[in-house]
Amino acid sequence: MSAGANYREKLSKEPDLMADQKGVVIEYDKSDHCWDRYPKCARCCWCACGTLLLICAIQATFLPALLNNAVTNGLEDALIFTEPKPDSSNYQTWLTNTFGADAVPIWMECRFFNVTNKEDLLLQPNPNKSNWTYPILDLTAPLIYDEWYLKYNINFSYHNSSSWVEYQTWEYYTWHKAKMYDKQIHPQDHIVIISPIIGVLYYEWLYPKNGSRFIKFGDHEL
Repeated sequence: MSAGANYREKLSKEPDLMADQKGVVIEYDKSDHCWDRYPKCARCCWCACGTLLLICAIQATFLPALLNNAVTNGLEDALIFTEPKPDSSNYQTWLTNTFGADAVPIWMECRFFNVTNKEDLLLQPNPNKSNWTYPILDLTAPLIYDEWYLKYNINFSYHNSSSWVEYQTWEYYTWHKAKMYDKQIHPQDHIVIISPIIGVLYYEWLYPKNGSRFIKFGDHEL
């Protein structure tokens, strides 16, 4: 017998995997699933998942209200005082900003329009009024002052109620010496500004309105 005949004989004995499978029900061994192999572990996992879902549901129901109450109580304790609390840093911050680690710095910046051609503005115009001069303004660097406050003679309402509190405040300003900008002006620097009162009078003189209380003078009266 040849080798080819032996090979064909072996193939004929093998099952036909491509046969028609209609009407054939394939059954799986249930022991292949992990929850069937380890039922105790499966029950523990289901109990843990159910517990987590229950906790999440409780938190979703009550957590927003708890957070709201916690934030509200924290803000009230930090910002609302019904009695003196010398040991509280928040109370000291409300009392003054002159000392303490939590002191709030307050400063004020002032800028001015400096008139750079003051000599030309002081010249009297000629009879033809052909040499009118307008001010040339230059915005100065900031002049910075620190603001300090101190509350004293503090009296809270009786019986520790939050009805009222009365106090007096002392405020003062000091020149901020530390450099905050590249250019800052000194309190003793000389600048020229236009007085608001003079500016209003000059505008009323140029453009008088009906019923204006300012009188328009003649050129010879100025």
